[in-house]
Amino acid sequence: MPPARSSPLLADARVLAAAGAALREGLGDRRATCELRFLRPPPDYGFLLMAGVEDAAQALESELPGDDELRAARAAVAGIEPLLDRLAAGPLRVDLDAALDGSVVFGDEPVVSVEGRYADVLVALMLVRGRVERATAAATRAARCVLAANGKPVVDGASARLGELGADLVARAAYVGGVSATTALGPGLRHGLPVRASDGPPAAPSASGSLRPPSSDDWGGGALDQLVELGPGGDSDATILALRQRWTSLGGFLVHDLDAPSLLSARVDLVALEQEGAWSPRLGAAFDPLVEPGRKLVVRYLDARSMPVADVLHMASERIQPASSALMVGALGVAAPVPVGAARGVPLTTALLRGGRRVGPPDPLTEARQRALAALQGLPDSLLLLRHPSPYPVGLSPKLAAQKGDLLAALPR
Repeated sequence: MPPARSSPLLADARVLAAAGAALREGLGDRRATCELRFLRPPPDYGFLLMAGVEDAAQALESELPGDDELRAARAAVAGIEPLLDRLAAGPLRVDLDAALDGSVVFGDEPVVSVEGRYADVLVALMLVRGRVERATAAATRAARCVLAANGKPVVDGASARLGELGADLVARAAYVGGVSATTALGPGLRHGLPVRASDGPPAAPSASGSLRPPSSDDWGGGALDQLVELGPGGDSDATILALRQRWTSLGGFLVHDLDAPSLLSARVDLVALEQEGAWSPRLGAAFDPLVEPGRKLVVRYLDARSMPVADVLHMASERIQPASSALMVGALGVAAPVPVGAARGVPLTTALLRGGRRVGPPDPLTEARQRALAALQGLPDSLLLLRHPSPYPVGLSPKLAAQKGDLLAALPR
């Protein structure tokens, strides 16, 4: 009989087998750094809104496999006993750095870094990738619908059609993205989200879990007309724009297409591996020229109005370039170093786990929502366009570009 519960750390037998093979071959205990980045998003997406990070951090720390699951995994997948013994001993001892939920991010930049023993990193990234990929797609889609609605409420109707884990993940991500309420009662009660149950204002859960009358803070106040329900297919933000152009008295929009994990494709790459006690930069596990090698820090450079102007990837071992003289290579296809032209720089990612344990308190959902609102308000209008937005420059520091060039030059011809 299969186990009654399911740990996300045992979700993919192929990843478990790969981690087990790495341990048998002597690679699994070497320290490694792997990064997650989103490949180029759809051309009409000027930004991505990060989500799912807090969920992934909590799951890595607490959603560990039970004895029944471990026994079932031993019987189902050969050669992974040392890995399962490690999972039975407690949280995987990995370090997790990521852009926080509600952060604006862009394609082709590392937004998550996991470091630890290579076998542990493979398993941890399996969990992180699935949740961050799906939640970021939902949060981004929700934010675009909210932008299209231009002040009219947008209600999440997608979560109510999903199983418990998917409903929780998507409902929280949609709330980070700015929706006014959800129709999914379970996630609403569990996570304190406003719940829309009729054509009037939504009910919101109290601290005790019971539904209370909504306040103006929940819904914006005022009487509401009937919501326009948009089907699960199509592109809701485009539909909302078209409806608003035709009708001016619409009360709001109920959208069902927020859960679109295929919208984004997350890529995971090995970028550094311990070798003779030192870090060795890697172009992926199989020498892929598309990989940016080595342990890195992403710096977001801002102008005098605190608007982002460029994200520049730096080597972790190099001094961060001052904003006044920073250069970037490869941004928007320009191979030569060009000035960033910024007033200050800030790191994009934050330390969340060290050795598998939380660094600091959990990130509240309300703070993630406020972070998203502030981040979107701080973007130039050209990035907020729902059609034909301007491309955002993401480049390499000259030192990182030189390191990559050296590695590429060393490859056999």
